[in-house]
Amino acid sequence: MNKLDKLISARETGLRDGAHTFENIYSILFSDPTLLFMEYEEDYRTVKVTYGEAEQKIRALAAVLSEAIGKQAVGTYVGLEMENRPEWLLSFWALLMAGYKPLLINCKLPQAMTDRMLECVKAGFVLSMDGSNCKAEQILYTSLPEQASGAFSPCWENELALCTTATSLSPKLCVYTGEQIAAQILNTSYVLHTGKRMKKHYHGQLKQLAFLPFYHVFGLFATYFWFAFFGRCFVFLSNYSGETILRTVRKHEVTHIFAVPLLWHTVEKEIRKSVKNKGEKTEKKFYKALKISEKLQNFCPCLGNFAAKLLLGEVRKQVFGDSIQFMISGGSHLRSECLSLFNALGYSLHVGYGMSEIGICSVELREKPKHKNQNSFGKSFPSVRYAIEGGGDAGELLVSGKSLCVGYYVDGVYHERGDSVFHTGDLVRRDQQDNYFFAGRTSDLIIGPNGENVSPDEIEARLDLPYVRRFCVLGMGENGKEEITLVAEVSASMPQVKRRKLVAAINEQNGLLSSTEKLQKVYFSTDPIASENAIKVSRTALSRMIGAGKVRLIPSAEFCRQEVSEQDDLDDIGLAVRAVVAEVLSRSEEEVGANDHFIFDLGGNSLEYFTLQGALNERFDIRLQTEAESCRYTVAELSKQILDLLK
Repeated sequence: MNKLDKLISARETGLRDGAHTFENIYSILFSDPTLLFMEYEEDYRTVKVTYGEAEQKIRALAAVLSEAIGKQAVGTYVGLEMENRPEWLLSFWALLMAGYKPLLINCKLPQAMTDRMLECVKAGFVLSMDGSNCKAEQILYTSLPEQASGAFSPCWENELALCTTATSLSPKLCVYTGEQIAAQILNTSYVLHTGKRMKKHYHGQLKQLAFLPFYHVFGLFATYFWFAFFGRCFVFLSNYSGETILRTVRKHEVTHIFAVPLLWHTVEKEIRKSVKNKGEKTEKKFYKALKISEKLQNFCPCLGNFAAKLLLGEVRKQVFGDSIQFMISGGSHLRSECLSLFNALGYSLHVGYGMSEIGICSVELREKPKHKNQNSFGKSFPSVRYAIEGGGDAGELLVSGKSLCVGYYVDGVYHERGDSVFHTGDLVRRDQQDNYFFAGRTSDLIIGPNGENVSPDEIEARLDLPYVRRFCVLGMGENGKEEITLVAEVSASMPQVKRRKLVAAINEQNGLLSSTEKLQKVYFSTDPIASENAIKVSRTALSRMIGAGKVRLIPSAEFCRQEVSEQDDLDDIGLAVRAVVAEVLSRSEEEVGANDHFIFDLGGNSLEYFTLQGALNERFDIRLQTEAESCRYTVAELSKQILDLLK
């Protein structure tokens, strides 16, 4: 048994036989002070912090928070509102040690939602880095003293709450205690035994990129708790631009990345663009090498991975380098072409499954691409049990077990979950080996023209629409007769030539859908079909807005007939901004209109937006703000913002 296996075995025994509390989990996580806990860049130097150094900081911070918040609040919730940074981990443990329950706040939620969350659990304080606009009393991390004035004795709490991904102002807060977290962690032996590549190190180190927010169930459970349990290192990003992510992975020799499809799709796009720019001959050689690598990996994973490094070494150097050992995608649908690309490159990308209410429940752990590329999320972990309603091989996924949340807060009322089976609302199918595959959502099913159930999620996954801000496939109709309908949100200033190209793309892609999935109606709208901060379009909310006349629908034929003229009267700054936007998105300048939205109209994403901000900062020697309310997304808006900064 090697050193890591001995450490994991000892820690599992300590957790299994000891108290299932945050206090005991903490004592195990920080039991070896010599292990490296975190790395990050600060003032052009690499900062390294050991578990022992972090433990001292946590104890000091807990004492300071105890004085700042007060004894009267012990046992109550305190909001923790920070993006991923070293201070988040210190604050999380310090709050628990000082006797407070952390309420993990998503920094990207609307302010009204945050206030509702705080009211829901009666949290009177919020701990943040630079201040929050919420109604609770503010505790500024940057204003706290380094040491408390008096003596401090730990007074441990054993509960936390996090918010589900919601699109309404009625948040659902999921409560976890040390009992459920311990059950999640104790899946370790099964995971490492089934997926041996998961524990692979590089040059003696295993380093997890702290990309996913810790206030999210995926980031907290899969990224943090699980890897901290066997004393591994977390690498923090200075920002979320694509260039910074790739550079950080290579410089710090990151071995594991857990992320949402946004990251994988962005990197995939850059890889394919870079290869294409090198010419047709190089592009053909690249895709031929991918096929060879994939075939060899399916025959013998070790041989295939060696071939990937040999045949695709130049591309790998420009992406993550050679340190990456294991990657997981979760949160939403990942394109099969994206999975195939990363796995053929030898980066071993897998799909996982979980929810705020049930924690992280499974991940595809098989090594061969023919298994990973199917978008399977694997078999259930030992702490949970999967079942399909009705007992067949396809239907709604039901989950039970000891690692699900203990209860929920909804509208200020706590509901204990008990031993009830959780209805996920996710449609899945199961193969003969008990591997599971996502197929859609039960609440969104459409009754197709032949009476069969049709999943709009599967249709949406097959559509790739140019010039569209957001789109949604849903069932619309009267008297119980539903038609498979596409509603696409577009810019009111979209020129006619783009309108025709968009309609042509929809018609072409619709022709590739099966007869039961084909779109029956297509509408366009210049009204927002979801709130600005919504993670995805809610079909229920959209149907309601259409019925109330808040979303006006334009039939396809009328949409193509509308004449639109766009004025692009840009000054020198505007022209320079447009050139930078075009370069970041690999478009011609003629394709970038003055009022085109960077994300909704031009197809950029949040990671590319960080890259844009960095490029504009360098071009004009300025510093654009990264807070959501300060961001501008059109050439016209950015030009005005830059002009104001240059005055």
